[in-house]
Amino acid sequence: MMTVFFRFYAELNDFLPEEKRFKAFAQEFKETVSSRGASSSRC
Repeated sequence: MMTVFFRFYAELNDFLPEEKRFKAFAQEFKETVSSRGASSSRC
């Protein structure tokens, strides 16, 4: 399993649940994904 940390800025926060906006959060993946695939997956 791989853990990736994300932090989004400005208008991109509009697409996140309120508890994940304006701060870093971890997302776990069961298999290897590209950075583009990881950022467009369900958060």
